[in-house]
Amino acid sequence: MISLPAPSCASKRSTSTGPSSGAGLRSCPALLDDPASHHTRAPLLAKPSLTIPPTTDYSPRGPTVRAEITSSQPGKPAGRRTLDDPACEALGETLASTIALVLDPVAAASPAPAPAPAPAPAPAPAPAPAETPPPTTEPEAPLFPLAYADFTTTFGRAPSTLLGARLGVGIRRGALSAALEGHAETMPSATAISSADRVEASVFSGALVPCGHLDLFHLCAVVTLGTRQMKALDVVVPQTQNNFFAAVGVRPGIEIALSRVLAVHLQAELGVPLLRTTYTIDGTPRSTPSPVEGGVAAGVLGRFR
Repeated sequence: MISLPAPSCASKRSTSTGPSSGAGLRSCPALLDDPASHHTRAPLLAKPSLTIPPTTDYSPRGPTVRAEITSSQPGKPAGRRTLDDPACEALGETLASTIALVLDPVAAASPAPAPAPAPAPAPAPAPAPAETPPPTTEPEAPLFPLAYADFTTTFGRAPSTLLGARLGVGIRRGALSAALEGHAETMPSATAISSADRVEASVFSGALVPCGHLDLFHLCAVVTLGTRQMKALDVVVPQTQNNFFAAVGVRPGIEIALSRVLAVHLQAELGVPLLRTTYTIDGTPRSTPSPVEGGVAAGVLGRFR
């Protein structure tokens, strides 16, 4: 604690009558105010009280202003300081500086400020977003060649059943394939087309065969172009006639794999002739192809992938 008793004037009184004490104090506003406010370090503690009685004594040399400062702290001896100065303003500055010097050790002895709160722990980092795998795309089906050889039986293309062989080559990708094939057929024996005429017949043709596949099954379209050869046997001069023909049809089938390369397939076919030519003997019409033709086939397929 710091107590500031009121400053008093210097002690030797003059026998002469001096100015009034009130006027002397009014001429010293530095002491009427709080001297502690004259130093920037004073606001560190509560301001001490400072009172100056409204009296002033005069010595032969003039008025002298005196102030006494008493300081006390717990556990330490009390201190006292007396200041005087004939100049009112000078004493005010001295008094303010002295109070500031006294206040510093008191402020140093005050309780230490509370420690700053520990910083809040950093928030846990957000988990990294799960990587989205790129969309999977099915690998493109490979393109591979194929070849097959079949034994065939055909009805409606000649006066009697035709037996033959068929060779084909093509390509396939995924569920689609296309092939070109050659087909040779013949009647096993001569066939009577009238009571007086027997004939032999052979057919040679080629076909374009696009197909769609689903598991074991396939369905193909067939476009056939070829020539039909017929020869009359019961004439003076046997002659062979060649007749062009064309047909379209469908060919369903089943394919059974024996290994990665080899498979067997069984097929049926149904077609419609686009061009029907009548066979004549000695200028007389003797045979006209059926409006519907069909057949069956079985063979071996090689898939070179």
